[in-house]
Amino acid sequence: MQISSIIGHAAQCSSIILKSTKPADTVVSEYTRERKYLGSTDRRILSELVFMYFRNRTIVEVLVQSTFTLHNSTALNTNADKLFLLVTYILFFQKNEDTLRVTMDTLLRFFDLSEEIAIEIHSTILSKHSQLSDITTIDTVSTFYSLPKWILECFQSNMLLNRSLTDCKDLAKSTTIPAPLCIRVNTRITTSNDVLQRLHHAGIEARFSEFVPNCIVINQRVSLLETTLYKSGAIEVQDESSQLAAFALAPEEDWDILDACAGAGGKTLHMATLQNDSGRIVSSDIEWNRLKQIQKRNERHRFTSISTHLWGNKKQKLSISQFDGILIDAPCSGLGTIRRMPLQKWKLSKDSITKLAKNQLEILETYSSFVKPNGIVVYATCSFLPQENEEVVFRFLEKHPEFSPDSLIPGFSKFAVTMKPDSDFCTTMLPSVHGSDGFFVARLRKNG
Repeated sequence: MQISSIIGHAAQCSSIILKSTKPADTVVSEYTRERKYLGSTDRRILSELVFMYFRNRTIVEVLVQSTFTLHNSTALNTNADKLFLLVTYILFFQKNEDTLRVTMDTLLRFFDLSEEIAIEIHSTILSKHSQLSDITTIDTVSTFYSLPKWILECFQSNMLLNRSLTDCKDLAKSTTIPAPLCIRVNTRITTSNDVLQRLHHAGIEARFSEFVPNCIVINQRVSLLETTLYKSGAIEVQDESSQLAAFALAPEEDWDILDACAGAGGKTLHMATLQNDSGRIVSSDIEWNRLKQIQKRNERHRFTSISTHLWGNKKQKLSISQFDGILIDAPCSGLGTIRRMPLQKWKLSKDSITKLAKNQLEILETYSSFVKPNGIVVYATCSFLPQENEEVVFRFLEKHPEFSPDSLIPGFSKFAVTMKPDSDFCTTMLPSVHGSDGFFVARLRKNG
């Protein structure tokens, strides 16, 4: 299929995503499945184009507005969606003669523009993009890398770290790049070396994580859910930053653990692996459908140490001071995952972060009451904003002197985690520094 046709489809798909309540990847999958004439290459380009547009939405729309206003084109009013996807293709796909031909073909096919104007528009877009790459302020970072200014300002206001303009630029730039696929090896079934060799034998480019043990990073589109490795329980799909949570808790094998906001249970399964299935893990969540996913996933692993708990169920009450360790992966903005879910950065506001932080503190206070004296609480979010992370933890410590910061370093050393924490008891993984999703962990101890 011609690229101009794919651009037309991508524009239509993007418009559907903006109106839908479904995740963008679900909409793209449904859209392509309904159009069986799209080949595998067409589907791949369409998906990459749509997500690249949403990751770079600000700069794309600024260039469209300025370029097509400059040329007094009616195209901007006729169908801006196609222009947004065309400019995305010009900027972020092959920059050669093919790109110019695609530009001309698309403008001639969908809009009443001459070949001469099409060539001029292509040149203007590249020139303006180059001019905007001169980054000297937060405003220019925000525009060029399409990350809202308020997010950058919040990121920069970290109370423990001096975040520079360069840090902001690196973070913003990293969010425009597709995230890799990461898997965690279940070392009770196989070895990381064996999994890596089998991936390479299958023609899949993969490498070990630089920071997290038994984590393999794959920088290509591949589905592993139907492979023997996945079906046997030898691997789990889990970002390397998310794997940090279990290592932060660093559980002993005989601990009783509460996975407080367990979701679909990826961290529960990881902790059971670290405990060699010798402890007891209660996976709790407010939604039964999520807990059912844990049970389903555990069918591949056959852990006996895992049970589920529906929060709020009066027949399943937890006891105060019951657990040796508690992991609280609190509901958050999800900004750490915006490479995978780029629309998230456009849906949030500073006010929504304030509301989230209030809820996060309440959750931390509620679940921390279930830890034993001298027990460990790990607070985590998939966000890089200090308002959801360090500030929540420090407010909690001010209100609860029975808790103290506890060092991450012994646990990291025990499990061969090579990442150096930002501070002794808390740290953030960043796409700009670690190549992972954004993820925060803090380790606290209840004074015995």
